[in-house]
Amino acid sequence: RRPRPRFSMPPRTAQCTGEWPAAFAPEADVVSLHYDCASDPDDLESVVADRAMLETKFGRAWVRAHALAVAGTFGTNERYERVACERVLEACWRSLGGFLRAGADARDETEALREVASDELARFWNASVVRGGQVYVKEGGQSDLTRLAVSKLDRLRPGAARCVHVVQHSAWNEAHNSEGVTAWVRENADYVGPLATGSGPVDDGNALLQRPSPAHVPIPPGFAAAARRSWLGCAWNLAFETFEELESWCPGAPRFSTPHQCVDFSDTHALAYILRIAPLTMERFQVEFLGAQSAHGDPAEDCSGQSRGSSFLQRVEAHAACLGTRIAGTAAVAVCVGI
Repeated sequence: RRPRPRFSMPPRTAQCTGEWPAAFAPEADVVSLHYDCASDPDDLESVVADRAMLETKFGRAWVRAHALAVAGTFGTNERYERVACERVLEACWRSLGGFLRAGADARDETEALREVASDELARFWNASVVRGGQVYVKEGGQSDLTRLAVSKLDRLRPGAARCVHVVQHSAWNEAHNSEGVTAWVRENADYVGPLATGSGPVDDGNALLQRPSPAHVPIPPGFAAAARRSWLGCAWNLAFETFEELESWCPGAPRFSTPHQCVDFSDTHALAYILRIAPLTMERFQVEFLGAQSAHGDPAEDCSGQSRGSSFLQRVEAHAACLGTRIAGTAAVAVCVGI
C-alpha cells in the first residue's frame, strides 16, 4: 500500500460520546468499507457503487485520504469468493492506494491477515480521532474484524472506541457474526444496526438496491447500460461479468440465461445511511451517481465495449488493467472497447 495523504485538519481530539453525530463531516471523518465477499457476492457490485458515491460527492483526493477498503470481513458464513472479490477491489482501488486483505481460504492465514489489517485500521481510525473526526464503518458483511480493530483503537487511545459508528443494514449479516461479536460492538462502540432485528434504524438494502427485489420490483430500465457508460464503466463491467460468472441470483430471478437479470449492491445502503442520503433507491442512484463522469474524477472514458472471444480470466484481467491505466489530473483517456 502506498502512503496515504496527510489530513489537512489541525490536531484536536474528537469528542467521543458514542452517539450518532448530527451530520457527516467530510473535512475530518473517515469511512471504512468492509466487504465479506462470502456466500453472497453482492459485494462485487457494492465495491464499485461505494467508490462512485464517495468520489462523486467528495473527489478523488478525499477518497484517498479518508476511505479505506477491506476484503474478506466474513464471520461464520462460508464460501469466501476470494479471487473474485480481490480482483474487483484491485481494479477499483488500485489507483487509490489499494485495499486491505482480511480473509483467506485457510483459517490460520485469515487470523494472520486480520491481525495486520486490524492494526492498520486502528492506526487509520486513530489519525481521524486525533484530528477531531469520527469513524464510520460500512459493514458489508460481519463485524468480527471490526471488533478486533475497535479493541486495538481503544488501546491506542482510551475512549476512542466511542468515536466508531458501525452501520449494518442486514439481519442476515448480523446473524453470521461470530458468537458475542454483536453484543461486544454494541457495548463498546456505536452500533447502528438493521431495523429488521430491532438493533437500529437502518432499512434492509435488499429491498432498495437489489433487483429484482424480494418483492419482485424490476431493474430500472437502462441501469446496466448506464453503469457501463459511466466514468467507472470498466469497474462496473468487471463486477457485472464476475457476478454473472458466479451464477449469482436474486429472489424471484432465475439463474442467469441473459446478462443482468439481477443487479445487487444492497450493502451500499449502509454507506448511504452514513452519508445521510438513505433511503437510497436504485433509480436515485442511477440519476445521481451514474453520470458520464465524476464531477471530481477522471476525463470521459469509453469503457462500454464488450469482450470478444476471450476467456473469462482474460476478460477479468483486461478490465482490471484498463481501469488501472487512468491517471488522475491528466488528459489520459482509457479506451476499453473490444477487450
